[in-house]
Amino acid sequence: MQAVRLRLKRYQTHRLGTFHLHLERIVALIRINNRIFREAVVDTGAPLSAFPEEEWRSFEQAIEWLTEADDVTIPQWCREFAGVGGGVIRCRIGVVSMEVLSIKKDRIGPERVGPSRLAAMFAFDGGRMKEILLGLGGGMFARRRFEFVYDRESVVLRQAR
Repeated sequence: MQAVRLRLKRYQTHRLGTFHLHLERIVALIRINNRIFREAVVDTGAPLSAFPEEEWRSFEQAIEWLTEADDVTIPQWCREFAGVGGGVIRCRIGVVSMEVLSIKKDRIGPERVGPSRLAAMFAFDGGRMKEILLGLGGGMFARRRFEFVYDRESVVLRQAR
């Protein structure tokens, strides 16, 4: 069964009474179109994955476009999103080939999950969006199990049987 280790990345910690508050994210290492490596933030609040314009322009030829820009035949939540870069960001839906690679002590491990055809949002953000977001929908997590044991800082994405 294919499985990859993701990383719980802590940026800052603050102690408040008996609590340790962490500024942290779950980060995946992805490979797009079998050649481009990037870090992406796993965002379980995002309905689809989203790529900043600065990122997707470097592999635009590999995107299979499913919609036109500002396509009014699809729901609003499929053509724009809010919150990530401040204000509303227009998007276009397309498909790319993507796989997730294992991260082991800041090195790429040999394990892989995918490749998968990922339907994602490609933002027209003018530089406002800084991180690739891996959302729940679009196919990246289909037939896969996401295991997160917070106290052990263990995050694994596993191909389901």
